[in-house]
Amino acid sequence: MIFISHNEQDKPLADAFVDLLQTGLSIHQDQIFCTSLKGLGIPKGKTFEAFIKEKIKNARFVIALLTPLYYESYFCMCELGASWVLEPNFFPMLVPPLTYRDLKAVLANMQAAKINDASDLDMLRDALVEDKIGNPKVQRWNVKRDEFIKKFDESISTQLLGASNVPAAKFRELEAMHTEAQDVIQEKEKEIKRLNEYAAELKKLKNKAEVSAVDREFDESSDVYDALVAEVQKLTDKLPSCVVDALYHSHNGLEWHPSQNVEGDDIWDKIDSAEKDQMLEVWENRVSPNRKHPKVRNAINKIDELHDFLESEEASDLVEQFEDENEYPLSLRNKEYWDKHLT
Repeated sequence: MIFISHNEQDKPLADAFVDLLQTGLSIHQDQIFCTSLKGLGIPKGKTFEAFIKEKIKNARFVIALLTPLYYESYFCMCELGASWVLEPNFFPMLVPPLTYRDLKAVLANMQAAKINDASDLDMLRDALVEDKIGNPKVQRWNVKRDEFIKKFDESISTQLLGASNVPAAKFRELEAMHTEAQDVIQEKEKEIKRLNEYAAELKKLKNKAEVSAVDREFDESSDVYDALVAEVQKLTDKLPSCVVDALYHSHNGLEWHPSQNVEGDDIWDKIDSAEKDQMLEVWENRVSPNRKHPKVRNAINKIDELHDFLESEEASDLVEQFEDENEYPLSLRNKEYWDKHLT
């Protein structure tokens, strides 16, 4: 007979654990004693202490579910002591958030198994089978074991924390860590899905141009680049062309001394107008953007942000691919690029 030593407030855990033993190892309910579960506990009319003592004495295997509440229970401590004295096959299961450092009393120097660890549960299975308890089929056990771990991690562990005397601050800390871990897992799952789709599309391709198109579709740096360029375009659209020209020269550390253009349109009329709007500063025929103007300042900040991105390692593949396709540099110093993509 298997004796499940646990705190009655940990009933959700005991219920799921007993179900694992019954369904995963084909152990009949008559072979399990668990006080908190209907049909597996103390019969009516029996004295608690005497009946427990008898059951432990006759148990071939004692499994202790070590939770924070377990150590707070007088009866659990009695069961623990009796198990130690009578020396049946004793198997302590450590239940998170407890760690090995939390083991107390006679368990302090004993190796405990983690209840949500697949290899530790397999070790328990092997110990039961060696004691001729249960008749496992490996495939069925593996399925039931993994279902139990998933259920523990997703719901039971939270129920145990809520029922225990874990300080509220500690509970919130653990809950936040769990939420953060779930967010990371979701991000990784999205990335895996993205990479799988990328690989599937590559298998269909026949030439370099098609490969480049798929690269752009799946490369996240391309999304960042497209968004930055769109924002720069939106900001430069609000500015006169002469201010945009001044931004180009200023960003690249060049002095700008405009002259009459080839079409006869006097650019200085536009510069004078932009200067009056305080978008430009003019000194001895040298023109530069006025960073104090909100529209000019916003454009400069976004251009600087695009520049930093293009200089980063993240954008290296994108820059190389762009230059292969367009045959001019992807650089804010290049006037052709500036005119075609930022204005």
